Amino acid sequence: MSNTANLYSVLNLEPIKKTKEVVISESSRVLEDDFQTARKNLHEIIKIGQEAFESLAIIANQSQSSDDYTGLSSLLNSLIQANRELLALSKKRQDFEKVTQAEKKSEGGDTINNNLFVGTTSDFLEAVEKLQQQEKEKNDK
Repeated sequence: MSNTANLYSVLNLEPIKKTKEVVISESSRVLEDDFQTARKNLHEIIKIGQEAFESLAIIANQSQSSDDYTGLSSLLNSLIQANRELLALSKKRQDFEKVTQAEKKSEGGDTINNNLFVGTTSDFLEAVEKLQQQEKEKNDK
């Protein structure tokens, strides 16, 4: 244990935890709104694309035209890309949340090593001498 920790225990003190109130910034709210809007739009694009794919698949099957199959293939690639974009958006949000949580942790819970001892000077000196004696005994071993 460090001298400070020993002094705390001898004097029956506990470090005071400094807490900070975390305020969600306006930019975080805007970013969350943008994420929700983009996510909603991508879901809508995928839904419409799936419906169009089903219709185009029926048309291509009935016509047996290579142009229709080319269009179907192009639409399929667009749907795949939209799904990738949705996954990438979710990954970016998770990364942002990890960074935000790390910032919140680093902002709060700092330890302040300034404590108030209530007692007489002789009580304090006795505690310090006791601590010094314990350190000396510990070093002699």
